[in-house]
Amino acid sequence: MAIEASLLPAIFDGPAVAVIALDRDGLITALTPGAELLLGYAESELLGEPLHERLHHQHLDGSPFPREDCPVVAALTEARPAAGHGDALARSDGTLLVVSWAFAPVVLARTLTGGVLTLHDISTQRDDAARPGRRLALAEAANLRLTLLADVSQLLSEGPADLDRALDGLARRVVPALADWVAVDLLEADGARARRVALVHHDPAVEAGALAGLGPLPPLDPGTRSPLVQVLHGAPLQHVADLSTVDDDSDESWTQRLSLVRELGTTAAIVAPLRARGRTLGAITLVRTLPPRPFRDEDVAFVADLAARAAATVDTAQLLRHEQHRAEQMQRALLPQLPERIGGLRLAGLYQPASDLAQVGGDWYDAFELPDLSTALVLGDVAGHDLHAATRMGAIRHKLRAIAADRVAPPSEILTRLDRVLQRFAPSDVATLVHARLRAEGAGWEVQWSSAGHPPPLLLVPGAEPRFLQAEADLPLGVADLPRHDAHASLPAGATVVFYSDGLVEHSGESLTDGLQRLLRAGAGLEHALLPHLCRELLDRLQPAGGDDIAVLAVRLGPVGGVAPGRETEAGAVLPQVHLRGLPLRLRQRFTQYTEGLLRELALLRFGAGQPSATALPQRLLDLAAELQNTYAHLLARPAAVMDATSAAGRQSCDVTYRLPAEAGPFARRVLTALEEADDFCRAEEHLLTLPPAPEVAEYRRWVFGEFERQLAGAAPLPWREPGPQHTPERPRALRGPEAHPVPDGQVRWRVVGEPLDLDPDPGAVSTARRHVRRLLREAGAEELEETAELGVSELVTNAVLHARTTVTVTVRIAPGGAARIEVADSSDAAVQQRRFGPAASTGRGLRLVESISSAWGVEPLPPERDAGKVVWFQPVPDADAAGPEAQAEDWAAELEGLL
Repeated sequence: MAIEASLLPAIFDGPAVAVIALDRDGLITALTPGAELLLGYAESELLGEPLHERLHHQHLDGSPFPREDCPVVAALTEARPAAGHGDALARSDGTLLVVSWAFAPVVLARTLTGGVLTLHDISTQRDDAARPGRRLALAEAANLRLTLLADVSQLLSEGPADLDRALDGLARRVVPALADWVAVDLLEADGARARRVALVHHDPAVEAGALAGLGPLPPLDPGTRSPLVQVLHGAPLQHVADLSTVDDDSDESWTQRLSLVRELGTTAAIVAPLRARGRTLGAITLVRTLPPRPFRDEDVAFVADLAARAAATVDTAQLLRHEQHRAEQMQRALLPQLPERIGGLRLAGLYQPASDLAQVGGDWYDAFELPDLSTALVLGDVAGHDLHAATRMGAIRHKLRAIAADRVAPPSEILTRLDRVLQRFAPSDVATLVHARLRAEGAGWEVQWSSAGHPPPLLLVPGAEPRFLQAEADLPLGVADLPRHDAHASLPAGATVVFYSDGLVEHSGESLTDGLQRLLRAGAGLEHALLPHLCRELLDRLQPAGGDDIAVLAVRLGPVGGVAPGRETEAGAVLPQVHLRGLPLRLRQRFTQYTEGLLRELALLRFGAGQPSATALPQRLLDLAAELQNTYAHLLARPAAVMDATSAAGRQSCDVTYRLPAEAGPFARRVLTALEEADDFCRAEEHLLTLPPAPEVAEYRRWVFGEFERQLAGAAPLPWREPGPQHTPERPRALRGPEAHPVPDGQVRWRVVGEPLDLDPDPGAVSTARRHVRRLLREAGAEELEETAELGVSELVTNAVLHARTTVTVTVRIAPGGAARIEVADSSDAAVQQRRFGPAASTGRGLRLVESISSAWGVEPLPPERDAGKVVWFQPVPDADAAGPEAQAEDWAAELEGLL
């Protein structure tokens, strides 16, 4: 890889410094204008030419200078810095140019890519015999700068691996040779703040004391007059020859910093931007203090050169980190979402990328159920440490899944078929892996596995020493089509099997056998540890070198009974039954359609959001769906087939029996809670097409999940009861809208049910209000009003959260005749408006919905003793009396027609 000028842009822009860039073979790849001027060559005349044979092949007396004696060639070969004085270079006109020089190798990702040779013409100084003292001082200063430049270049060549350390080292090399104290700052990604990565003073006592006050930087306001802020916002290098000329800033925090800088005796400063590829990445500030020692022009040029080299290192490090982050994201995306359990097995996985920025691996783990209800376990490692290895890992994982799911076969046969596919379609791929198959057998477990050149699984059994599941290690995949072998073992319930990649046990200078012995010792005492803790504890105890990525898959075998495994058992134990009697097939179909549409839209929402929080509703609901598929799908398949066949026969309802483990009860409660939160989420999100389910579908949903929870806790089945029209006393319908008023207290005495509920103005308030109203109406014996009351309070609380943004109070009142009144109060002066809406409107439908489900609604001010605010109230009617979706659709269509 040649060193090109684009890698060091600022160095090649200034004519003051003569620089020649070399590749790893000593061929010239670039010259600065200063080098062209000194040597008399155009850059195009020297590109691709060997430096020594073309320019450095003679001594000053004209005698040949052998290549093996050339100090520049030696420094390049050994990848070390070097400097020299009085050497001769051949100019284009045949004359010899006497120079002092400094060389620095360029190392990227631990690989020598070339070097940079900096030249200084000393021939004029040699002729200046009249002023030997000045000549000597200039030569010493030039040598000091060149040596410092070579030293800093060597340091920065290792910068991408530890950027902060390299920049701190740069500052410590510059002090005190060039400045009395130095600061290095890097811009954050948003450009509004900077991070101070180095702050060094020639006096350690000052560095630990007064200089500490210049640590973290205040926000970077573009209007600030500070030279540092101006440079960080894109201004060129700032040379402050006299600090007293710098005015105080309007920003007090920056003015205080300027005062502290003056107290430290600052007389002059240079603030140079760290700029690469047209972007400002940070700044380096060099300061001189009393006694006065001004920065000269050659100092300013040197600092500009130094900043350009530092900027190139910062840019390279950021690019490498960005690429590593992208590769790691892709690699994690290719790993499966491992369920916490499959049948009677508990699982945990861990993936840790390599610490080296240049390393991207192909390690992976996988676990899935096979057609005979046994479980397949896989841990593999694709050869290579690059993006290709990561992408091939994903392809091999999916191929193995497809082959294993096709039929039940021994692991050796699965690996043989996979090997043949790889050798035919991807002959360059090589991978090691272990593939195991676990199934319940009697009172324990039977494991069958085959190893394709992979380290043996670790077995942890309570009361026994850790040991390996040894097997004949066959060749890795992609090497040769030779027979493969299986190994078998019987394992007790409670045992833990740990699969891992070689990065966990490999250390530089240590054999694999030694690494495996360390793993045995590290596994001692972890047989009862929680699986996620077990994986992390193994890493902490083994302290891997970090040069390779690491994958770990831990599997704990649950207790089993003596019943042969089958569709009605889980890990060999008979499962409890759940009977759903009179299940309405029409509502089941509507609920299924609603849920599938909701999950599709939430998946798109999560994809568009990039990296959502794990606690966000879309992510939680999708995770629950994945857990349902991975853990319970095979137990739900047979009842689903029965219901599909019954529906196809034209029947409206049926009885169906599920067999589920006891832990499915709490899982059903989690799913129901998430779906109820999704109702509010769908109502609040303006871009979602999925609307909350109809009341009868929501009621069906509550019944199904409630029966799972109840019966798995030991309760008797409750059959489905079709909601029918509820008889309620005739009540005159009041005027709807803000002009309506409640029935006067003299005619109806409203009784407060329970305690009013105070809610913070956040999205979770809606679901809390729904549950509160539902509970109080049930306590008051007004269950027939639950559906419409929940719907109405959802709309009013949502409005209060969105528009009032104050504490919301929900109160439930009941009249002697059974009527209910729901009140939502807030402390905002904002008026309640019933808006018109169009087809794309995200608001405006809420009050129309409240109107359609109530006999009256209105708005009242809070009592005088309270602060400003209002109460929005409504009197819900039973669901049968509420205006249905058709009536709402007619109202909305009329509104739309009026708008058009």
